[in-house]
Amino acid sequence: MGEVRRDRDGRWLFVQGRVGRRRITFAIIYSPKEGQDDFLLRLLDRLGEFAVGDIVLAGDITWCGIPMSIGLVMRALLGGLIPAS
Repeated sequence: MGEVRRDRDGRWLFVQGRVGRRRITFAIIYSPKEGQDDFLLRLLDRLGEFAVGDIVLAGDITWCGIPMSIGLVMRALLGGLIPAS
C-alpha cells in the first residue's frame, strides 16, 4: 500500500496502491447532504492532484438532491456536462 489521505470528518479516503504492476488510486467518497456541488468539485481537484494510475471510485453522493452513482457524476464532470464553477 502507498500513500493514504483522508479528511477529518470521514467524508473521503484516498489510497494509492498496486494491483500486480498496475498503479491504482482508490477513492471512497461520502457526500454531505448540503453543499454537494462545492464539496465534490473541490474533492475532485484534490483527487486529481493525488491520484496515480487508474482511479477506482466508490461512495454515496447526492447531486442537486438526486442520488446518483459516482460513475455517472464522474462521466458528467469529465465529459463537460456539468460546468465547474
